[in-house]
Amino acid sequence: MELRHIEVFVEVAKTKSFTKAAENLGLSQPTVSLHLQNLERELGVKLIDREGRNISLTPAGKLFFEYAAEIVSLKEKALLALKRFLGSVEGTFVVGASTVPGEFILPRILPEFMKQYPKTKFKIRVMDSEMVIQSVADGDMEMGVVGAKSEEDRLIFKPLCRDRVIVAAPNSEKYPDKTDVNGLRELPFVMREKGSGTRRAFERALDSYGIKVEDLNVVAEVGSTTAVKEAVRSGLGCGIISELSVKSDLEKGELKIVNVEGLDILRDFYVVLRKGKTLSPAIELFVDFLMKERGGKSCNG
Repeated sequence: MELRHIEVFVEVAKTKSFTKAAENLGLSQPTVSLHLQNLERELGVKLIDREGRNISLTPAGKLFFEYAAEIVSLKEKALLALKRFLGSVEGTFVVGASTVPGEFILPRILPEFMKQYPKTKFKIRVMDSEMVIQSVADGDMEMGVVGAKSEEDRLIFKPLCRDRVIVAAPNSEKYPDKTDVNGLRELPFVMREKGSGTRRAFERALDSYGIKVEDLNVVAEVGSTTAVKEAVRSGLGCGIISELSVKSDLEKGELKIVNVEGLDILRDFYVVLRKGKTLSPAIELFVDFLMKERGGKSCNG
């Protein structure tokens, strides 16, 4: 039984497409079909049913896939172990991230990883938490880093680090240094869009006091943490924002925190993975690195 035949079968089973499998493996579609035919002939059983463009595993194919995927994964892990031993882990990895981890957490961690593995490159796709979660659930990306969990039962959320969500304001007497929850109604606010983990954390905190975002004076909704920060700097209003993202602005005195009595919003960031999915060895290595670097610690560490 040739390993290449098994690899082709696994890729077709995962993608449910001969065309995509051929593209991913760098083969022609006829070659993919030939490899599968040879494997089925050698095993003496049909593994895949084709009905037009629809592809499905036969009962024997489903049984064989469990072992075939392990064989391919073990081969990749063996090669990765050798590359690690020789210091030659390489490749371009795609990671989905919501705004705060994409702009402020991962950029601080990646240099250390790439220092150990200089032949690696990363593409960080920044989008809101809901979009990252959906992309991982659908199998479009192997992993993501987000600031909110979901009830999606296809996923696993591993706690990575913890941050605070604060009310940030221009450092001016126009804005109070402290207030109570009801006093928030008197302030102008710049909010992130719906789907943002930062906004959801703030909404949950307000809910405990019977207040909705709609009860506040929201003067603008924007699509990124950077946009919130710039709007606050310009004096448009207060911003609901990650403390990590404005750390330097607070230290320079350009912005200040409006302390809200009884409102201390701690927010966890998570590595999100597809449940039961075998990670590519390189992504598995990166996840392990992330957890060792930040697992359970402050995001500011």
